[in-house]
Amino acid sequence: MRRWWRRPELYGLLLRVLLMPLGAMGDLYGYYWVGHQFAYHGVIPLNHLGGYFAVWPPFYLHAAWLWLIRPLLGPGDPWGEGLIPSAALDPYWIGPEALGVFYAQLGAHRYWVLFLLKCPYLLTELLLVWLLLRQTTGEAARRRLSWFLWLNPVTCFFVYLCGTWDIIPVTVMVGGLLLLPRQPGWAGLCWALAAIMKAFPVLLMPFVVLLGARTREDRVYLGASIVLPLLFFLLVGQSFGVSMLATAFGLPHYGMLTGAQLSLQPPHDRLYLFLVGYVVLLLHAGRRGEASRLGLVRYGAAVLLGFYSLAFFHPQYFFWCLPLLAILVAEDRGLLKLFILQVIGLGAYVLQFGPTFTTHLLAPLSPGVLLHARAPLERLSGVVDPGLFVGIAHSVFAAVSLWMAYEILRGHPRPRALS
Repeated sequence: MRRWWRRPELYGLLLRVLLMPLGAMGDLYGYYWVGHQFAYHGVIPLNHLGGYFAVWPPFYLHAAWLWLIRPLLGPGDPWGEGLIPSAALDPYWIGPEALGVFYAQLGAHRYWVLFLLKCPYLLTELLLVWLLLRQTTGEAARRRLSWFLWLNPVTCFFVYLCGTWDIIPVTVMVGGLLLLPRQPGWAGLCWALAAIMKAFPVLLMPFVVLLGARTREDRVYLGASIVLPLLFFLLVGQSFGVSMLATAFGLPHYGMLTGAQLSLQPPHDRLYLFLVGYVVLLLHAGRRGEASRLGLVRYGAAVLLGFYSLAFFHPQYFFWCLPLLAILVAEDRGLLKLFILQVIGLGAYVLQFGPTFTTHLLAPLSPGVLLHARAPLERLSGVVDPGLFVGIAHSVFAAVSLWMAYEILRGHPRPRALS
């Protein structure tokens, strides 16, 4: 048994507990502001999508947690705003002004409240780590995986300092991945639920069906276990008066996929670079004809790395790739050096989002930074053009990510049974 001071869990948990009360971005405030309307006022709010929150699982998850911890938050409504359901996610409500009012309302208790609001994310990550370690064989691989998960700077920054909730659908997706060999029906349901919460699992679903089953009948069964829950979700949304297809295709993620393009013949003929790469990967996976969980992990990681390289993305979306990279790093520690380069590039890429991921995160320590502090990229403008800086950062990040995708697929094992 290893000595306790050599275990990454100790340092990882301590780091998370220290970061949880220190920072928050507008998303944490916004999702809980929506959830508090149900937990405190019994109202399902509206927004520009109409009654979408009535069928959206994350709304109920955040509302249920608030209801559970409500006795710990003191009397009254700590959010303190009037109930305006039609403006639930209006930018005003999750902008600097709203955060300033929120922290002023909480006063000295804001550190305790922020810690409590992030606790579901910590509990979810504990489940994620348990799921991944439980499926890893070999002492050396388990040790590498454990260190990668517990001391990962991307997780610590986006989940525990920023307070982004992507950890929840990511864990559901990983649960589906691990259920795939023995319980394909439940695995498909997990993937569908993850896609209902966030759109990214949709990118990987064709690979799940193609690589997650060995026979045509099994693929049909797996595909049905994914598609039928999604259709049920669409029908339920329609019954609440929400135009679900318009909502789905109106998400900004689709615009991200088509951002990088080559214009061949104006005004309409163009090539979308990510879609070209995506179809190539899909054909490559079909050509290999392999049904294995490791194969699905490799292609899934390659697809997401291609997305980060050939599309505009919000920095927290990089977290979707982390569990897949963790599995691969456990198998091949040489990928760890490339991941370190990715983290450096991602850190520079984050600066283009202004104070959202930088100075505003420190508002719990000093609420005045919400209105007065300058973003780091603004300070650099006197030295280097911000567009040049961000462009170089993203270009280097993209080059490293594409090379990592190549390394991952080049090391693809020979076809084997689903495991």
